[in-house]
Amino acid sequence: MGELPKTTTYLPEDHHHNILEAAIGDKKLARESKIHSYGKSFNGFVARLLPHEAAKLQGENNVVSVFPNKVNKLHTTRSWDFLGMPIKVKRNRKVEKNIILGMLDTGIALDCPCFNDKGFGPVPSSWKECK
Repeated sequence: MGELPKTTTYLPEDHHHNILEAAIGDKKLARESKIHSYGKSFNGFVARLLPHEAAKLQGENNVVSVFPNKVNKLHTTRSWDFLGMPIKVKRNRKVEKNIILGMLDTGIALDCPCFNDKGFGPVPSSWKECK
């Protein structure tokens, strides 16, 4: 990852393929190993690499860092309870009702009991409902 070069001719995907080719040693395999290029807010990419390829990539002069992806488990759909906040804490329900802390697309089934909406009340009229 790093800053994007300040030139109008820079193409992140081409640059990422070239870096991967140097680490892997094969142009076709380098293109197949890249999963995604980032080129809007920072300069980086995601690729499937063998340990020796990742080590070689880390040694390249224009590579800032190489690190493995982490697999995280979904913890909860009820943030207040998950954070261990006591019921006695002063709360501002008027402000809280319009805040979504985060949403992760985990690809799990919506009929899972941990995703039921018991105790949440009706959907606020200001929200758009998907039908």
